[in-house]
Amino acid sequence: MENTKEIVLVILVFLFLGCDSQKKYYDSHFNQISNTKDLKEIKLNLIRYENKLNIVSDYIIGVGGNDEKINFEKKGFLLQDSIYSSKIGSYQLVDNIIDVPTYTEMEKNTLYKDKNNIYYNATSRNSNYPYLILDLNVSESKILPGGYIKDSKTVYSYGGVVCTKIDSTDAKGFSVIQLKDTITNKVFYRGRNKKSIYWNESKMSIEDLKLLPIGRKQKDSLYKTFLLE
Repeated sequence: MENTKEIVLVILVFLFLGCDSQKKYYDSHFNQISNTKDLKEIKLNLIRYENKLNIVSDYIIGVGGNDEKINFEKKGFLLQDSIYSSKIGSYQLVDNIIDVPTYTEMEKNTLYKDKNNIYYNATSRNSNYPYLILDLNVSESKILPGGYIKDSKTVYSYGGVVCTKIDSTDAKGFSVIQLKDTITNKVFYRGRNKKSIYWNESKMSIEDLKLLPIGRKQKDSLYKTFLLE
């Protein structure tokens, strides 16, 4: 019996290591890295390769399906040795921009920060360079429910397909409202500011509001508070 347990344990360990060894990594030029021993894990999604610090995301590609729709599948992991900064409008080397000791995860696989910047993962479905630096003050920034992050001057929506700066809103007054879906009984959120309501980065119209699956009382309150002069 003990021998059987040992054999099973060995098989499980072998399978685990086998699966791990088959992880595929691609450099910033989309070339597969053949010798993964050259990769050194540093912290969270940071890996050093060829003496450069890289930030890593899932490498997801679009594949044509039988129904003519594009299906997405994970090919491996994509290394990114430079990162676009929305603060200065250009790419910077990850080695020169990320402060490793203060680097932490804010929201799993999506938002990261260090003492200087906030980093957003747009995923490789949306960009060949998935990560970007948001134009936010780290010490003032906070995440709001519904896929929003803001500081005292700027609001970003990242709940939709891409992360978008909302230019036409007052960041200080921006918050979210909690609504309840009367069909699924689940809670969801919309952005709010003065007399405007947002669905992701877009202002909702009266017609949009009419289509919200919420109770009459909540809907009347939204009409009066935000959309009527």
